[in-house]
Amino acid sequence: MYQTILDLLLHKQIQFEKGKIYLFQQTILISPLEYNYFLLKTLESKSLENIIYYSTKETGMKWLEDMIPRYNMDMLQLIKWGNEILSLSGWGILELKDINKDSKIALFSLKDATIALKYGKSDHAVDHLLRGYVASFACKVFGCDMDAVEHKCIAKGDETCEYLVKPANEWDLTNQLVKKQLYNPIENNQIK
Repeated sequence: MYQTILDLLLHKQIQFEKGKIYLFQQTILISPLEYNYFLLKTLESKSLENIIYYSTKETGMKWLEDMIPRYNMDMLQLIKWGNEILSLSGWGILELKDINKDSKIALFSLKDATIALKYGKSDHAVDHLLRGYVASFACKVFGCDMDAVEHKCIAKGDETCEYLVKPANEWDLTNQLVKKQLYNPIENNQIK
């Protein structure tokens, strides 16, 4: 991790100014884990937690739309830097376990998942934010709308969190896990 910080500093890809931090020329914020935890709990109490997923997916897409042409990144570079930045940011240790360009399927795992560990015991997967980031990555790599489902979660008692990503139109929305994680409260006018 220290090498990543040194590389970012050496290449002036992380900069600190009074009141601002830039990472790859984009403004970032550092916030306490408790903010994400309480936001998740508040949204869950109203069945709106997927707002986190869809807003993060959109944010990730915009970030990648800027990063890819600016730095001329290919898929391997995106994987490397995405994993490094998420680990550096404190999310845990992200790894791309499998990717199949033909079937447009990817599988990610997250060890030491900070959100899941903070959340504690749960009967459902809880890391909608990281789910959104891996979905946005897959959208850019495969060139189509992709969605991610967290089918394993540390909060549920699994060893790691795992995110399966595939084309949005290939998910079985009759499956309760899929239905719960891909329900979009914004499109379904649940937000007023």
